[in-house]
Amino acid sequence: MDIPRVLDLYDQQLRRDFRLKEPGVVVEYAEGITRVVGPGAEPHDNCVLYAHGAPGSADALIAAQVEYFQRLGHAFEWKHHAHDVPADLPERLAKHGFIAEETEALLVLEIPRTLPARALEGIRIERVTEPARLFDINAIKAEVYPDEKPWIAQALGPELEAAPEGLRVYIAYDGPRPVSAGWMRLHEGTAFASLWGGSTLPSHRRRGIYQVLVALRAEQARALGYQYLTVDAGPESRPILERLGFRVATLTTPFIWHGGRM
Repeated sequence: MDIPRVLDLYDQQLRRDFRLKEPGVVVEYAEGITRVVGPGAEPHDNCVLYAHGAPGSADALIAAQVEYFQRLGHAFEWKHHAHDVPADLPERLAKHGFIAEETEALLVLEIPRTLPARALEGIRIERVTEPARLFDINAIKAEVYPDEKPWIAQALGPELEAAPEGLRVYIAYDGPRPVSAGWMRLHEGTAFASLWGGSTLPSHRRRGIYQVLVALRAEQARALGYQYLTVDAGPESRPILERLGFRVATLTTPFIWHGGRM
């Protein structure tokens, strides 16, 4: 796989020319950036996906986005990729009041290829198409991250209702208990499908559930003709995914502006 070529295609299709069909969400192309403006004021609803202004205008570009979202009363995320320019963009974002979150690796798998997936004793995986069942994911998140307010069901519900074929959600159950979940977005008109989620209850880790969820979604993407599967991977999932054949394309860091100093 030619990583630089794939990364150029990723930047073009999923950042610069990003398209999204989701109720209440608007993608805007203005002032040298591509940004997503959602219905809510939380940073997971609002994002600067791509900045493509001249390096000398970086500070003005950042200030313009801060002013824009401040006018809306929204916090927002600036999704920084390690190959973005200028090279000192993280330092410039910090000076404008952004707070860096954990850095992840953008991993890419070239498909078609079949991923290994073993049988799971006592575990069944179901595709979820009813928004009400997304609260099972909230239950998983509440146990895995007890200090965070679960928001997945509220965020994914309208998207699943509006485009059930573009958002494939899978939940793993042990009896009636939801124990792991993952979803995939199919980016229509592009070469890419993307993986999201993957949280597994501590009691059910190291049983291959995460790997099976990845393999299932990869097979769905392959069957639908997508060329690449992407995922932003943290330190826990990255080794598993690399063993499955995913390769690191770049590193990503979310920078969050909560409404502080400009």
